[in-house]
Amino acid sequence: MTPQKDQNQFNVLKIYLKQFEYLFDNKPNISVLKVGEKFILKKSIDNFLSENSIYFFENNTSRVEQLFKQLIYNIEPIYLNIISDLDNYQTLRNNSFTKLVQIISYFTIKSNNWHSMMHFNLNSNNKTNFLKQICAHHTNSLKDIEATKFYRDVANLPVDDIISYTLLFSAEYLVRKIESCKIIFLKSTDDAPWFTSDSPVVIKNEIITEKSEIYFPINRTYLAYLYFENSNLKRNKLQNLKTNSIHLVNDQLSWKLQQIIMKNAGNNIIF
Repeated sequence: MTPQKDQNQFNVLKIYLKQFEYLFDNKPNISVLKVGEKFILKKSIDNFLSENSIYFFENNTSRVEQLFKQLIYNIEPIYLNIISDLDNYQTLRNNSFTKLVQIISYFTIKSNNWHSMMHFNLNSNNKTNFLKQICAHHTNSLKDIEATKFYRDVANLPVDDIISYTLLFSAEYLVRKIESCKIIFLKSTDDAPWFTSDSPVVIKNEIITEKSEIYFPINRTYLAYLYFENSNLKRNKLQNLKTNSIHLVNDQLSWKLQQIIMKNAGNNIIF
């Protein structure tokens, strides 16, 4: 699909990418490494975004477009408040946690990874069950959802149109799931700050089950790790740490988490 060249789509990105910005010759820059290449390039955020329509794919409904623009408009002060909570209180207050979950959900549904996952499921034998989960909030019972006019109208659309129309429902689906997660914050070492990519939210098991784990670099200092408390799998030792607290990582864990971030990148790793 051909990305739109509306710079409004990038407002939400600037506040996030500015967390990874630094001064070079008194000019703010980010460092960008294209996946598979060896040379790191220094670019301004504006120049980078003019070349890369990341976290975005075309949307053909004006309602969805307007709702996303409203979300983008509100996100800058929210994001700065989240970082302020961590800096000043070493924890997230309730409202900040809710907002962080919404931001994680937004980044997820706008990523190419989520888009590819939806394409795969909507072109598979699992289409009906997958679409039921995404549209579940339109009915009190999944058993009855196929009888609703809304579901029938959406289910009969071409796959790309289904994705466009259900984009916000995907976000609501993710928020409902992720808001029950436990969260910890991993603080980087001075010589190995966190970095990000054009796919900043790493979700192990994207459909979101009790086995899912989520990683999100908030800025150079903090990386959020989310998991489900009732998971029967305690393979990750991070789940033994105190929740909603900051924990300094050692070099070994830092390297492991850096590999997770890099492997999730689509086309660009951002330092």
